[in-house]
Amino acid sequence: MIYSVPVNLSQEPKQINSGKDPVMIARIARDGDNLIYFQDEDGNEIFQLYLLPTDGGTPRQLTDTDQRTLAIDWHPNGKEIVRSYVSRTAPGIEIMDIDTGEVLPLKEPSPLAMDLHYSPDGKWLALTNMKSLINTEILIINRDDPSDIVVYNTSNKSEQSIPSWSSDGKSIAYLSNEKGWRQVVLQEFQGEEQIFLDLEEDEEVPENETVIWSPNSDIVYYLISKHGRTTMHSHPISDSRGPALPFPKGTLASIKIRKDGKFISVLHSSMVSPYGVYLYEIGSRNVSPLTPREFNFELSILKNPLSVWYESFDSRKIHAWYMPAVNAKEPYPATIYSHGGPWGQTSDSWLHGLFLHLSSLNGFGTLGPNFRGSLGYGVEFQYLDIGDLGGGDLEDIIHGAKWLKNQPEIDSTKIGIFGRSYGGYMTLIALTKKPEIFAAGVSMVPVVD
Repeated sequence: MIYSVPVNLSQEPKQINSGKDPVMIARIARDGDNLIYFQDEDGNEIFQLYLLPTDGGTPRQLTDTDQRTLAIDWHPNGKEIVRSYVSRTAPGIEIMDIDTGEVLPLKEPSPLAMDLHYSPDGKWLALTNMKSLINTEILIINRDDPSDIVVYNTSNKSEQSIPSWSSDGKSIAYLSNEKGWRQVVLQEFQGEEQIFLDLEEDEEVPENETVIWSPNSDIVYYLISKHGRTTMHSHPISDSRGPALPFPKGTLASIKIRKDGKFISVLHSSMVSPYGVYLYEIGSRNVSPLTPREFNFELSILKNPLSVWYESFDSRKIHAWYMPAVNAKEPYPATIYSHGGPWGQTSDSWLHGLFLHLSSLNGFGTLGPNFRGSLGYGVEFQYLDIGDLGGGDLEDIIHGAKWLKNQPEIDSTKIGIFGRSYGGYMTLIALTKKPEIFAAGVSMVPVVD
């Protein structure tokens, strides 16, 4: 469902749509009057687009296709959107007039556009073009002359992604892993100046997180991931990065800045704190929850996760989250939670916490390892699983099980494994290749062929 939340904290959130199918993504027009959201039917992932006034009302369906929409953006005039999609045969990009429904293909053949962003004047479209698994580039296409293209790609073996325009349209920020860790790049549009924003040891910018600009284009705000937690920082263009902004500890995502540059909103969660939207007043230490923090569940019974490291077969250090069992008689059984992806991460977030708590509340200790291939630990570590799925990453999990068996509270004869998607595949591989290690396994929505 979609809710409207007043930023003055004086009113409760208001639900503005209805229906049985979940809404995946919503984008508000720049004038704030309307939004467009993605919605599929019964989880078929063929997302149709719907137009809805931000104060609620009857939605208008804009598309009726068998194509899968990947990304959309509003033109600054609020009368047009751009949509990227993939069909059974090819990707595409099209422009749609909201009032008339007229659709115009932007470029043929079309790049595989994973995200789209109009320039502030609406003349250019910046996007991430996925050329291969490990080579993505930034394309900037002239909206009125699609043959006029600017490309930013630092090498053929690196990823450039998630462009965002400065407020004055003179620069873009994007993410690049060319130097071994995903970091922010500031690029002068149609110019030569390029700045890689520095990282400290073991830091990486989270995948798919947009950099936002101040209204004066003199400051960027972005997220930093380190060992499964994220922080947000401000970075003046002509100075060094500032300290972490005062959001709660855990995982942050979906940062937005108000037009006047006075407030930033962010989605926060941790393994012991459900998702909530928080508002930060720029220049202060004031952070306030925008969404209610009362729940029909006693959070105090949940165990706090422990951040741990263990050594794998090749002496590589593997990071993991460990959650002891709640009110269980020792020694108690344990499980390994294998995350999806495989280019994913078990982070200090409510989503991953749910899986660990599911085991913990039922009397199991649980370890969530970030095996090789996981995000957040550098390009070399992430790419180690290419051509080796179910090899070194499985060994990392096996050594996680050995770590569990060495914990005094764990029954070493009762170690299980579970996961979904790639984690479901990993469960099946583990039970097939290493049946002597695991007493049981639960494979959810796995890849099986």
